[in-house]
Amino acid sequence: MSTPDRRGMLERVDQALSIRRQCMLLGIARSSVYRPLQPANSTTLP
Repeated sequence: MSTPDRRGMLERVDQALSIRRQCMLLGIARSSVYRPLQPANSTTLP
């Protein structure tokens, strides 16, 4: 399963499991949950 798929499985309103616990169980970094993805710009592309 890809990381974006696992990230989509997070339930932010679920009170039974914290975001920290869900990230640990899904094997994703918490920073990827809180920080929005930056789109590529023309200076970073070859």
